[in-house]
Amino acid sequence: EKHYIVLKKDLSEQEEQQIKDAKLAGINFDKETSRLYPESTMLAQLLGFVGYKGDQKQGVYGLESAYEKELAGTSGTLLQEKDNSGSWIFGGKRDRIPAKNGDSLLLTIDKTIQLKVEAVLKDTVEKHGADSGSVVVMDPKTGAILGMATYPSFDLNNFSKVSDPEIYNNQVALGAYEPGSIFKPLTMAAGVNEGLVSASTTFVDTGEVKVDGYTIKNSDEKAHGTQTMSQVLEESLNTGTVFVQDKVGNKKFLEYVNNFGFGKKTGFETQESSGDLGNLKGNIQVNYDTASFGQGISVTP
Repeated sequence: EKHYIVLKKDLSEQEEQQIKDAKLAGINFDKETSRLYPESTMLAQLLGFVGYKGDQKQGVYGLESAYEKELAGTSGTLLQEKDNSGSWIFGGKRDRIPAKNGDSLLLTIDKTIQLKVEAVLKDTVEKHGADSGSVVVMDPKTGAILGMATYPSFDLNNFSKVSDPEIYNNQVALGAYEPGSIFKPLTMAAGVNEGLVSASTTFVDTGEVKVDGYTIKNSDEKAHGTQTMSQVLEESLNTGTVFVQDKVGNKKFLEYVNNFGFGKKTGFETQESSGDLGNLKGNIQVNYDTASFGQGISVTP
């Protein structure tokens, strides 16, 4: 009972011409609007793409999905009275709602920074044989995102050719990992803010700390002797941040971790995860001490 059957969507001009040249009976063409991504792979995971959900074309993943309602606009409608034969009644009731174009979306992304970020990320992942990588560049004063990239990436105009849907995900907002030693300045900040340590405060580094039957060592497995808090950060000493965490105390340390925003979402517009502070739910000392240097907890980039 259908008027026609759709055989294929999104034909290239070459494909269309080849079919026309074949002069096949009953084969016709119809035009429809489609989203074009002139920059191909640029910002792929952040932007997302317009695809199909059932028979409906709409934004999928990224900003295309998050701002679907604003970007898509609305279809128009025409309601008019008809008589029993199906003809419109002259002078009858007629309600017309015009179609409305969608809005444009202006990002804080700096194209020059973005191009550089994507090039460096690709080269670095390939150089080190990594499975993937992600980068985010932010304005520290405003939080504005100037560059954001995940690699491997994909061509937005040919998204259906991606074999692993995981590549569609923006790992900056979804990828969880242990932050490691970059967490040490946050632990130190808690100690400084509480007035428990200063830059010149010293402790004696024996190279290891025994906690709950476990032995925590420095990454170089060396003892450094008497060290200031500045040296703890300069030399990235695990034992030094354990020293600070123990002074701050578990309850107060967890307050600082929460107040820094860890364990909850940032409010980023697209889908995001919040990281995991589950190891700090119980008052287990070794979990707090390892968290002081960024292990046993997870965050997103």
